[in-house]
Amino acid sequence: MTFDRGLSIGLFFFSTLALYFSITMPTTAIRQTVGPQLFPMGIALCLMAASVALFFRTMRVAEDRAGAGELPEGVEREDRATQAAMLAGVALYIFLLEPLGYIVATGLLCIYEAFVFDPSHRLRNILSGAAFSVGVYAIFVNVLDILLPKGILGW
Repeated sequence: MTFDRGLSIGLFFFSTLALYFSITMPTTAIRQTVGPQLFPMGIALCLMAASVALFFRTMRVAEDRAGAGELPEGVEREDRATQAAMLAGVALYIFLLEPLGYIVATGLLCIYEAFVFDPSHRLRNILSGAAFSVGVYAIFVNVLDILLPKGILGW
């Protein structure tokens, strides 16, 4: 079993568990059209769909590799290094979200992840990461009335 196929199976079980917890989430006493379980359910369903797509993609890639030979030397090692760098960024983000706040931590994560993929476009990476974090924060706080960690900016 390849790493990607194992990851897709593990992600499917994780998203199934997340879906179960979001369905059994306690509801509020206030009657609402859209309850608090909508976003967790949506995320869990998207994760399930992504895991199924990854599973079938790995099957297709395995067939393509068998027909066309293996990848050039070092390509898979580079992919693993990129995945490890991205995972390290997300792990650091988890610890920095509360003390730094949503805008700063998410902006730094987006900028870092963009540099992992394409370090040659510095200005674009910085502007898009900053714009994304401020835009999502504005939507969640002003439109959806969802509080996010304020952190060092105090917004």
